[in-house]
Amino acid sequence: MAGRALTVETRQTGPHFGQLHEQLGSSQLAARILSSRGIESIEELDLGLANLRPPNAIPGIEVAAIRVIQAIAENEKIVIAGDYDVDGATSTALCASFLEAVGHTNFLYRVPNRRSDGYGLSPSFMNSLIEEDPSLVITVDNGVSSVEGIELANEHDIDVVVTDHHLAPDTLPDAVAIVNPNLPSSEFEGQLAGVGVAFYLMAVVLTKLKDSGHFTEKGIDAFTMVEWLDLVAVGTIADLVPLDYLNRVLVNEGLNRIRAGRVRPGLVALCEVSNVGIEKITSENIGFQIAPRINASGRLDDISVGIQTLLETNERRAADLALQLDKINRERRSIQEDMTYRADVINRLDKNQKDQSRCIYDASFHEGIVGLVASNVVRDTGLPTVVFADAEEEEIPLVKGSARSVAGVHIRDVLADIDTQYPHLMIQFGGHAMAAGLTIKRANLSRFMTLFNDSIKRLAGVGAFDGLLKSDGELTEEEFSLATLDELERFGPWGQGFPPPVFHGTFEVVHQTLFSEGRHVRLALRKGDRYIQAVAFSQSPVDADRVFIVYQLNRNDWGGEETLQLIVQHMAPAG
Repeated sequence: MAGRALTVETRQTGPHFGQLHEQLGSSQLAARILSSRGIESIEELDLGLANLRPPNAIPGIEVAAIRVIQAIAENEKIVIAGDYDVDGATSTALCASFLEAVGHTNFLYRVPNRRSDGYGLSPSFMNSLIEEDPSLVITVDNGVSSVEGIELANEHDIDVVVTDHHLAPDTLPDAVAIVNPNLPSSEFEGQLAGVGVAFYLMAVVLTKLKDSGHFTEKGIDAFTMVEWLDLVAVGTIADLVPLDYLNRVLVNEGLNRIRAGRVRPGLVALCEVSNVGIEKITSENIGFQIAPRINASGRLDDISVGIQTLLETNERRAADLALQLDKINRERRSIQEDMTYRADVINRLDKNQKDQSRCIYDASFHEGIVGLVASNVVRDTGLPTVVFADAEEEEIPLVKGSARSVAGVHIRDVLADIDTQYPHLMIQFGGHAMAAGLTIKRANLSRFMTLFNDSIKRLAGVGAFDGLLKSDGELTEEEFSLATLDELERFGPWGQGFPPPVFHGTFEVVHQTLFSEGRHVRLALRKGDRYIQAVAFSQSPVDADRVFIVYQLNRNDWGGEETLQLIVQHMAPAG
């Protein structure tokens, strides 16, 4: 968060702190952190699978399950239509491996080409699927906005079952069923990722298959859906959906299975290539080390290598695929650094930038990386941002933008507001509160920039641009320990909507050095009599003897010895 002024505010302890502290038998620190996140009783920390909400409140799920079972029973050809991010990859892998597990082999999966097909079940993508001659297409993590693509499928007598979690447009596609907990008619309590929706659908399919005697007839050993929770955990964390109670149950059990080694070989291989200890893997490891490697193939080419890695059952082949992803990720990181530098220059020199938003375009930008660059700009400016890149060459030049937002600005609602006033400005758009995508004519960039800023001014919540960073307070010298970290990790998983503990404080700087070609800073700090190691990623050294930092606790097991280190989110000279 370097580059802008910040105000650090300590979170308020919740009203049920005392009761929670007594029930948990934990430290006051843990009880205070949990109560500040709305936890009122110990029951809300029971993340057992028995607490999963039943699926019947998700619109379309019963009809969809019946259609999938019909396709299995009659050996119809099924195409799984995926998406090119981690949520899409895990959803695709879940459905593909599930179909195989129930004995249905007449299926394949396909993912659209980011540049030529665009997002979702577009007409271009659907035309490529028609060539496969399927009877049924199951979309995962997309489809709720694919009106034209599904119309094309209907014209060719291809049924479509949509599984999606994105907000619905005013006009829904004419699919056999739309399984989406975010439809206006939904009574489902929970904000599932795409992989969570796919999980719930296949859970209903599994129950119906068991009741029908399918497993006995086919001579298949019975199993439960818990075997796919490792994929659900990865996709849910990577997609940054809020970790509400339901998602925390799913992610917690998925992480527990991974730690216990009940995990597919591809994820084991990804942990090894990422230097992540599988027995202590956290949601942060998945978000910052595992997911970017899966995502990289979808950003630079297509996500197929990532999906193959998740599906691979042979350990050696899985290791080879994970190495491929690691190599692609290093290339992605290099491109991202160049684009981020270029975006920073444009942001500083472009006199047309607005007061409450940023829109950045450059002809050299790679379409697959713009979302990551937008996140960096938001980090540095604190403003909702869209970064644009040229789309596949068209008769009329188009650009595709990836938008990222801040708390208090629902970015998809901003785009919908623009579309309501100027319905032909955006060729297509979609997304959710913190991230969205859109396509417009390149000639309309300047006009969009003004409308985007004006809409944000109207819709932004109070305090959206205060540069406020919330902290859980200062730690005592005794609390700088692995024991503190162990206790806090016990109450995870932490993530979007259930933020990980963040602290602040002033430290003496003993030493600081640059590493990774000068991109990051390693610091030796002192607090009283306690010496502490810290790492500040994508930041510059501070020219001061004392430093104010905002940080998270982290475990460093380099060389086989575990030590505590701080991950610095923001730092500045003390005072």
